[in-house]
Amino acid sequence: TEFLEQKLKLTVNRKKSAATRVTKRTYLSHRFQIDGRIGISKTAQAQMKKRVRQITKRNRGRELQVIITELTQYLRGWQHYFKLTV
Repeated sequence: TEFLEQKLKLTVNRKKSAATRVTKRTYLSHRFQIDGRIGISKTAQAQMKKRVRQITKRNRGRELQVIITELTQYLRGWQHYFKLTV
């Protein structure tokens, strides 16, 4: 960190930067497991569940076909973003 701040004159965000095991951190909502597999972070899973519940809420007053279309678009995008995970 000192090298980055003093020599290169870069600002380091200490909350986001850490020297730790790769299995202890997440990167762009991906987590790396001990056996080398890539998984989805717990926060990304929770956000996805929250968004699906929001889309499928019954009191939104929307037609079923509109809900299905919106849910399909969201899940397709989510699936493509995490396609490298196991």
